[in-house]
Amino acid sequence: ILVYRCSALGFCGGHADRLNGLLGIFMLAVAAGRAFFIDSPRPVPLHSILGPRRLSQSCLSALGGESGEFLIDWRMHGAMAASGRRTNYNDRYTDLVADLPWLISEESEPVVVVRSNQRITMPALQSAETSTLLGHSLTRDLLAMPYLHAELTELLFEPSPLLATRISAVLQPAKAGKSRMIAIHFRAGDKSPGRWQDPPRHQLSDLDRFLACAASVERRLG
Repeated sequence: ILVYRCSALGFCGGHADRLNGLLGIFMLAVAAGRAFFIDSPRPVPLHSILGPRRLSQSCLSALGGESGEFLIDWRMHGAMAASGRRTNYNDRYTDLVADLPWLISEESEPVVVVRSNQRITMPALQSAETSTLLGHSLTRDLLAMPYLHAELTELLFEPSPLLATRISAVLQPAKAGKSRMIAIHFRAGDKSPGRWQDPPRHQLSDLDRFLACAASVERRLG
C-alpha cells in the first residue's frame, strides 16, 4: 500500500503542488505494484470536492461491473494511525529522485505513507526499476503520452456531487452564450501578505496584458 498524505499537521503546498505530488506518488504506486490511497483532509476532505472516478458505461459493458462502481477507490482517512513507514519529501526533489529505486522495488514495509509536493512523474517513469516492472513498451508509451498529468487526473477523479452542482449552476452564465471559455491564470498572492505567504509571481500591472491576450484569443476563436 502507498498512501499520499496531506494534513493540517504539515505543509502541503498549494493546489498545483499537491496535485503534482499526488500524481507522482500514484505513478510510484503503479510502478511498484502497490495499492494507492489518498488521505487528504486539509483544508476539507478531498473527496468532498473531487471523488473517485466511476466506471463509464462502456467500461461497465466491457468489464461486467456494476453501475456506480469506482475505477479506483482511493479514499482513506487516518493514515497516520497505520503501521508502516512514513516519509516526507516536501521541497526535497533531489532526495525523492535519489530514493526512487528504493521506493519502487526495494522498500519492504507493506504500508508506506508519503508527503510530497514534487513533480516526479517523469523521473519515476524513466527509472530502470519502472521499466523492468512495467515493461519497456508500456513505460515508453507513458513517457510519450501528451498531457500525461491531465490523463492521470481524469483517471483518478471526477467532480463530487457538490462541485458538479456548483459547476452546473455557474457554467452557462459564465459562458454567456459562447461555445468556448478562456481561462486566465493570474497569480498575485504575494500582494496579500496579511492573508497568506506566496512568492512573487505576477505584477498587478501585468493584468491588462493578460486580459488583452485573452481578448485576442477570443477574436481568433470567434
